[in-house]
Amino acid sequence: MGDRGNIRLRYSKEREVYFYTHWRGSEIPDILREALCRGKNRWSDAPYLARIIFDTLTDGDRELTGFGIDVQEGDNEHRVPTVDLENRTVDGVPFESYAYASPPIPQ
Repeated sequence: MGDRGNIRLRYSKEREVYFYTHWRGSEIPDILREALCRGKNRWSDAPYLARIIFDTLTDGDRELTGFGIDVQEGDNEHRVPTVDLENRTVDGVPFESYAYASPPIPQ
């Protein structure tokens, strides 16, 4: 039971971190769009943008379970998008195009 999903943040070819959600996996494309819009002024500041993405994923939830951060993919039920912080893309699509696509880019 759940709606498990992950977001891969790639800092470089050798450095990645995963944000895990137990309950919001199917919402990840919309969560990423919202986070990129909120964090537009931090697209070039990886630590801040990573925090903005995680904050948007958790939506203020302060429970001790339901979300996680790891260096490997957690339990998953959905496609895992890659946020490339160095190249400013989501699955190869520039942040600007991904965040403001109308209609949203299919996942």
